[in-house]
Amino acid sequence: MDEPLSYKNLKILEIGCGRGKRCFEAALGGASKVLGVDIAEKSIQHARTTLSSKFPEFISIVTFECSSINQISENNFDVIISENAFEHILDVPSVLNELKLRLKKGGKIYIGFGPLFHSPFGDHGWIRGALPFGRWLPWSHTILPRGLILKILSRYHRRQITNFCDWPFQSLNELTVADFRRIFEESGLRVLSFRVNVGYSPTAKLFALIGKFPPLEKYFTHNVFCILEKEV
Repeated sequence: MDEPLSYKNLKILEIGCGRGKRCFEAALGGASKVLGVDIAEKSIQHARTTLSSKFPEFISIVTFECSSINQISENNFDVIISENAFEHILDVPSVLNELKLRLKKGGKIYIGFGPLFHSPFGDHGWIRGALPFGRWLPWSHTILPRGLILKILSRYHRRQITNFCDWPFQSLNELTVADFRRIFEESGLRVLSFRVNVGYSPTAKLFALIGKFPPLEKYFTHNVFCILEKEV
């Protein structure tokens, strides 16, 4: 996330919590209840170990679950946060609907994620890492023929890979910034903020400038930061 949040006395849900960094920040910030959810079992195990060994004072406040969002029974969260997860979610509209059901009226969802698939390094290195000289070729995962890439990946991982959702690590949904903008606008939640290419580096500023040209937006949008609100 690119801005500090106030967690004081709030009930917090984090989607794609990983090893729990943001959940611990929320607890340290005075949250009354924190639930971190992730589908990666190893990450959840690590978060639970960190909780018991480094933050035992928060054991009654912080909980970690290895599950998908539709399996969560709790609701009435004041704030939902998600960092670097939405580029991996295959059915974003369904996930947003599930989040909306678990959010209090007037509650907010803070979402930050990237790199988007069509940006120079949007494959997270997973595809380019299998391609000859791929790590030094930005956009190579979008330029080379899809069939050729899948053949190289299958040989590299020694198993048949038929699409970019069939991945040994995490899926890549290949949504563009225009797709995300439309999905958020149609979510039934109020879009309070939608910003792209957030950053202070010369590269981020250059991308922000080039991305203003509609034909190039898809390839020069690196990240998205969005705030959604459930209307009262």
